[in-house]
Amino acid sequence: MDEDLIINYPRYVEGKRLQLSHGQTYNEEIKRNEHVTGLVLITEGRGHFIVEEETHTAVSGMLLVCQQGVSYQVISDGKQAFKALYIGLSSLHLKGLPKNHLIEQERAPILPLGKVETGDYRQIMESMILESQNGLPESGVIVNGWLSVLIGRLVQRWHHRKWTTPKHHSSSTEAILAVKRLIEERYQEEWTLEKLANEVHLSSYHLCRQFKRKIGMPPGQYIIHCRIEAAKQYLTFTNETMEHIADKIGYRSETHFHQVFKKNTGITPGHYRVIKRENDKSNHSLRID
Repeated sequence: MDEDLIINYPRYVEGKRLQLSHGQTYNEEIKRNEHVTGLVLITEGRGHFIVEEETHTAVSGMLLVCQQGVSYQVISDGKQAFKALYIGLSSLHLKGLPKNHLIEQERAPILPLGKVETGDYRQIMESMILESQNGLPESGVIVNGWLSVLIGRLVQRWHHRKWTTPKHHSSSTEAILAVKRLIEERYQEEWTLEKLANEVHLSSYHLCRQFKRKIGMPPGQYIIHCRIEAAKQYLTFTNETMEHIADKIGYRSETHFHQVFKKNTGITPGHYRVIKRENDKSNHSLRID
């Protein structure tokens, strides 16, 4: 088992609900800060996240990390409502990283989340904001407890690729849903049916049969489904190369990624990117007209 990386747990500084209108920039309050690191969870819409002059596309289900001492902006592209949750924190310290840094400086500060993960993180962040606004006795303890849970989950997600899920479930349905969530959160890892079955103490045969009955496809196909959906997000909203996208979603070679993508969508990744961007330009032109 990997050793714990958290030397000092963070303290809650502030929380906000963000809602940006057409072309609005949010950088008046969330900006370069030598003592605060920010987490921004995009809950609705699309915009741009500018980190030290480098632009990233921000869409619903993405978590943006605004590291201490780094300047950044969040900009709505105006195509639909842009909403997000912001949590500011301080005093975080992980082994091997500067204080108030959640990830290495050279890593992209964006984490695409699955639907289940997005819902979990959103609930925790909403709870922190609400509790901090109550101002009741012990609210600070409660808020910082939730923040510790959130940071613990993010450290597992970013720095411990092979953390495990609970292995005992009271029903077959719970076990299948646990595997579904595991795939959604860690689709980029190398999974076999046996490994998935071991996570929930089921036989491979039972897992495959029950998973297909409840989800509509075998576990292996669901892994491919999650990878393809993640690839579509990267192809539509980023300029990442095919090689980098392949690596991020769990394929060791660009060729394999091309083959799987075309088999499941009928077109190549490059063709998909062209079509989506042409449609985007067409829709933008119609709105202007």
